[in-house]
Parts: sequence; structure tokens; C-alpha cells
Amino acid sequence: MPFGKFHKRMGLGLSCCLGLLLVAFINVGSSSEYPTKPVQLMVPFGPGGGSDIIARLVTDKMSALLGQTVLVVNKTGGGGTLGTFTALAAPPDGYTIIVISPTMLYAPLVTKGITYGLKDFDPINLSVTSPYPLS
Repeated sequence: MPFGKFHKRMGLGLSCCLGLLLVAFINVGSSSEYPTKPVQLMVPFGPGGGSDIIARLVTDKMSALLGQTVLVVNKTGGGGTLGTFTALAAPPDGYTIIVISPTMLYAPLVTKGITYGLKDFDPINLSVTSPYPLS
């Protein structure tokens, strides 16, 4: 596929995903009780990576929709497990949202002591997809 078509397709896909993420917050945004304080968008990886870029792309729109500040919080360490455990320990009140990647699914399979899984989180939206080749 030529780069131009791929670039247009990726831009369209990203726009659709961002739109879906914003739709997920419409009911939350109309509530007068939520949010009353800043919302943390937890990224369990360092700044500049794919998850961080996606998080930073959606924070402005989320802030405008929610009427509250949305902060990107990078919590690095352990291949994403430190940030994931931090988000899991946060109260389930909607003020800590985690941006995950496929490594969250693999970590419990390859690392002893990791007890979390998808059952421990409430999904909001699939924001981005990308090919993940196995060799």
C-alpha cells in the first residue's frame, strides 16, 4: 500500500477512534456531579511512545467535553506493570483512566506475581488499532 493511502487511512481511523472516545464521555459530561476535580489519563509507559502520543491527542477534546482538566500521567516501570498496578489501585470513581497496550495482556503470562487482567478494568473505548506481527 502506498504511503499516501496508508497515511490517509490512518488519519481517518484515528479521527473515528477519537470521535468514539468522546462519545463515551457524553453522558459523563452531562452529569453535574462529575467531574469535580482533574481526571488523570494514566500512561504506563514513558513520554513519546505510542500510548503517550494517543493520550495527548485526546486530552484536549476530553477536557473541553468534560469541562475539567485532563492530565496525562506517565508512570513507567516494569514494562507497563507499575502504571497498570497504580491505575488498578486507584478508586473506581472515573478520575483515573488508563491507556493500555497489548503488553498488558501478555505481562501476566510471562511474569510471576502479576495478578491483574482485563476483568479488573472497565473498558471505555478502543482508540487505536495497529498490526502486531509475531515472528
